[in-house]
Amino acid sequence: MAKISKNDMTQLKSFAAPPQGVKDVLYAALVLLGDDIDARTDYTRVIRKSLVGLEKRCEALDASKVPLNVALGAKVLMKGATSDNIKNKSMAAHLVFLWDQYVIDTVLSQYSEEEISRTVPSTEKEPEVREAINL
Repeated sequence: MAKISKNDMTQLKSFAAPPQGVKDVLYAALVLLGDDIDARTDYTRVIRKSLVGLEKRCEALDASKVPLNVALGAKVLMKGATSDNIKNKSMAAHLVFLWDQYVIDTVLSQYSEEEISRTVPSTEKEPEVREAINL
């Protein structure tokens, strides 16, 4: 697995307005780490602050202990992101993408397809709430 360095974090923090794919990958990483991040949050106000020490937090995370709903939430945030697409935007974001994928794959490998299909991603509202507000 690729290791995220302090220099990578410096590059990511330097973005004033990163491309959407880069934001999605960073939001997903923060969700996997347990941060309560809303994807509509202002990047400069919250995300750049959250990137401080991210490389150490990523290295320390035991992927097998990430809850299924959290891994699915991160997967939803990264929907449409591909390795090549992210690599073309930022090599540093690509390393975070690879880390996200590793964590998500590790978590999903612990569950059956049935368990996965019954689990609501952490980034979505509960089913009864979605029905009540017609989502």
